[in-house]
Amino acid sequence: MNSGNNIPPLKILDILYKLVNYEFIYSEIRPSADTTNYSSHLYTVLQKDYVTRIYFEKVKALKTMINNYEKLPIGEGEKLLKSIHFAMKKMFDSKNPLKIDLKINSGQIDLDIQDVISPSFVSFFEELTACIEEPSSLINYRNKFIEKYGFDRYIPLIEIIEKDTGIGFPEYEESDTNLVLNTYLENEIQLAVMQKRNEVSFTTEKLKKATMGIPKDYPKSHSFELAFAQDGDLEILPNIGSVHVAKYAGRFLYLEKEEVVKKISNQIHLSENNDNLSIFDFSINHINSKVNNIQSKHQFHSKKLSLGYANGNHPEICLADLAVGIEDNRICLFNISDGKKAIFESGSMINPNICPDLYRMLFLLSNDKNIVYGVSHLRHIGEKFLYCPQLKVDGITILKEKWTLQFDSFKEKNKRELLKQLKKMNVPRFVHLQEIDNRLLIDLENPDHFQIINSELEHKNNITLFAATDPELSKQKRPIEFVIPFQFKQSTDEIQHLSKTKIVNKVAQSVGIDTKERYKNLFSEWVYLKIYGTKDELSEINLRIIRPLTKKLLEKKIITKFHFVNFSDEIGTHLRFRFKLTNIDCHKELLSYLKKISNTINKFNDTMITFDVYDREIERYGGLNNIDSAETFFMHSTDLAYAILEDSDSQFTIDFKIAFSIIYIIEKFEIPPTILDSFFVNVNKKIFSKDFREFKNQFLKFFSKKNNWECTRSTPALTSLFNILDSQSGDYAKYSKDLLKQLATKAISEQEYSSIVQSQFHMFCNRVMGIDLISENRMYFYIKNILKAKKHYLDK
Repeated sequence: MNSGNNIPPLKILDILYKLVNYEFIYSEIRPSADTTNYSSHLYTVLQKDYVTRIYFEKVKALKTMINNYEKLPIGEGEKLLKSIHFAMKKMFDSKNPLKIDLKINSGQIDLDIQDVISPSFVSFFEELTACIEEPSSLINYRNKFIEKYGFDRYIPLIEIIEKDTGIGFPEYEESDTNLVLNTYLENEIQLAVMQKRNEVSFTTEKLKKATMGIPKDYPKSHSFELAFAQDGDLEILPNIGSVHVAKYAGRFLYLEKEEVVKKISNQIHLSENNDNLSIFDFSINHINSKVNNIQSKHQFHSKKLSLGYANGNHPEICLADLAVGIEDNRICLFNISDGKKAIFESGSMINPNICPDLYRMLFLLSNDKNIVYGVSHLRHIGEKFLYCPQLKVDGITILKEKWTLQFDSFKEKNKRELLKQLKKMNVPRFVHLQEIDNRLLIDLENPDHFQIINSELEHKNNITLFAATDPELSKQKRPIEFVIPFQFKQSTDEIQHLSKTKIVNKVAQSVGIDTKERYKNLFSEWVYLKIYGTKDELSEINLRIIRPLTKKLLEKKIITKFHFVNFSDEIGTHLRFRFKLTNIDCHKELLSYLKKISNTINKFNDTMITFDVYDREIERYGGLNNIDSAETFFMHSTDLAYAILEDSDSQFTIDFKIAFSIIYIIEKFEIPPTILDSFFVNVNKKIFSKDFREFKNQFLKFFSKKNNWECTRSTPALTSLFNILDSQSGDYAKYSKDLLKQLATKAISEQEYSSIVQSQFHMFCNRVMGIDLISENRMYFYIKNILKAKKHYLDK
């Protein structure tokens, strides 16, 4: 979410709630139990699933290039470096990033967020953040800076933190207020453990009393994640970013941790001899760029560390571009990139657990204080215990119930003994395996998942498991998880309602649409379901599962429109089903029905389901004024397709029924003769002529000068199809009238009119035939020549 627009918190919460109701990812990819080599781990995960092999090939090729580059002498390989940079940037800009372990069920979105997150909660963590850092540490650091450098200088951050040449990091002393709070929290946790309670609930009032008053003079900004926990609670997750090159293309690729720690602990010196090195772009948890829903972005080359931002509006800032100076007698951090100077405001920064001194310094000297740090502080208290009950403040989960397993206690236990030990510790079946800001949902009864626990224990001193309990989980084969990042700045300013966001689209201009009028509705009622699989599987799923479902959804008025297309992308062949909800409130009901059918669909061998928002393709079908009519056409076309696919009558072929339908629609559209003559101009294929004569004779016998289409009513095999077409004729006439009006006013050209109508016919053929260009061109050849023959026949 953008934080640079001064959006009021309640507005953000309102937007967030609506996003949660339709913005999610459903994926079947699961990690393998393999090795502590994270690159190999990722390769294994990607190789196992046919859907993700394309990612595997890309990551493998990228890794090979990086390995080859690292073997070259310093100063060589500029061309290879550029190729690496290009490949990484392409991955970053991908519209279809790898999505792993993000699933949702409708039972998780029953909360009214605005009622849950109270102003007192936000206020307390603002105050807690202010008191965490002792102001005297900044005063002492400022005095050291002035003594060494004076007032009117801006010293590079990298030089400042060197002990030998600079003044090191600010000293940190915990305030008395914090000591009181820590003692209070630790006592409450220990008391809960003694009483065998698995939850400790606080109120902001209790915490304020425990801290004995906190200063209130800091301007603040907030940055954290809201996660819908498995038990229906809200969970706060500090949005602390990640290591500069920690991961990309999903959750499972890491550099060797020791290498990262070594680089950061050495303060990432900037070499003067490598100024022309390219910078690599990485995306961290790049979930959905449509809503700027990017958790953090990072740049790096071998000698630089960059800070990313959660909102995507600001460029990344390298450490080399940060300097320290004095402003209004206060020591501050400055961004001096591009020769400009501006006080640095912290964004999504490096992980404090990797380099706490650097994180703390950036936090101290930046212009804003982050609510993240206050939440992190409370979490840290609970994380000091091997077992800690769930910590809640005002009903919001700060820390889930967690267990820390130590290797020495489990190193000689087999699977059965380890499971028995975990049950004694009351560890539930579903847990999150968590390290720093990465977490993975684990089913301990799943052998592959359990092996992950075993493997982690073998190679680490300890691992931490967090509860992920939900009664619904025990009824399902796979666990479910949904997390959405969110960031905003405190502001009392009113802003314009955000239900519409302008989108500039050059394609729209080509069909006469003023781009100033083109909007993407943030809370669109259009959603779509994608089902990947083989052709035969998809056909069976469509007719046996989706068709009855849509009838029920229409009967219950959950949706008002529906259509589908056959499609193929880099992942594979799939069906795309579009639903228009009666209103946004029906989203939960739609999810409930889709959840019921997903279990049936998952029984097919090669299927995968995804569910997302649907951006209406306004520019393709005549603009804003005609999109509703076009979508009605989609639905009628879908009904016709089902009628043809479900009709087992063998008297007429599918080709005949498609031609019959399209020719009827062409006549109802009253297409101008000059434009009609231009239809299907590129399909004069002699290879289709052989079968055309029999097809034409079968078709033309239904027509005479007097009654034209009427004789089809008395043909039982065509009566049903004709009745559907006849009931839709009024909508065809309206759509035609709207397009002809645009044509008359030159809002669209004849060529664009032809393209719009023919695209409708293309999608109709696609719905019946699938992705089959040869059969579709054969159909257009038949239709074009039948229209000529029919005209000649009726003019006699």
